[in-house]
Amino acid sequence: MTVLATDATLQRLTTIRLGLLRQHKRLLEAERLAYENIHGRIPTSGAFLQLVIADPWFDWLHTISRLVVQIDERLDNKEPLRADEAKDFLDKAHLLLQPATDKASFQAHYEAVIQRDSAIALAHTELLKLLHP
Repeated sequence: MTVLATDATLQRLTTIRLGLLRQHKRLLEAERLAYENIHGRIPTSGAFLQLVIADPWFDWLHTISRLVVQIDERLDNKEPLRADEAKDFLDKAHLLLQPATDKASFQAHYEAVIQRDSAIALAHTELLKLLHP
């Protein structure tokens, strides 16, 4: 028997998705500034987009991008979200925000940005609260 996600779970997933999206935006800006400190000003938004897509400096951010896109695609699907799917997305978000176990991982890069940007650290704390109601 298929168990569908409850309205409360859908709302929670939507809220966490929005939090991840906002955090992604903050991370992009923080990494842009760090990149510009070393390489000089990025001249246009288009040039920045190309760097985000193709430059290894920004590769680690693709992890959070992919999760947000996966959630979006599933929520846009006409089929109702199953409870196990919602749990899987929530678990992935939780794992993404955990301390690093690998220096090359998303988490390691994320921890470094948290250490240097208090707004990102605060938003991280808020995301954890959403994941652990």
